[in-house]
Amino acid sequence: NTSAKFFINPNDRFVIGGQMVECGLTGRKVIVDTYGGMARQGSGAFSGKDPSKVDRSAAYAARYVAKNIVVAGRADRWEIQVSY
Repeated sequence: NTSAKFFINPNDRFVIGGQMVECGLTGRKVIVDTYGGMARQGSGAFSGKDPSKVDRSAAYAARYVAKNIVVAGRADRWEIQVSY
């Protein structure tokens, strides 16, 4: 069929693959990563993932912002919600 089109990773080069990138090594540290349930968490583990994965890097960035707001004395507790 000459009208068939194949798209193989059209977004970018796929350099690192496998379990270390997509699903975390075990997924067991998700509660630890989100302060034992203190912070809300959608799904998936951060530990074992490549830092380029947005669910890991965005969660860590949001945690950094919230921590610094509290440390600066602007709030006793701070929750940030992000979507990606």
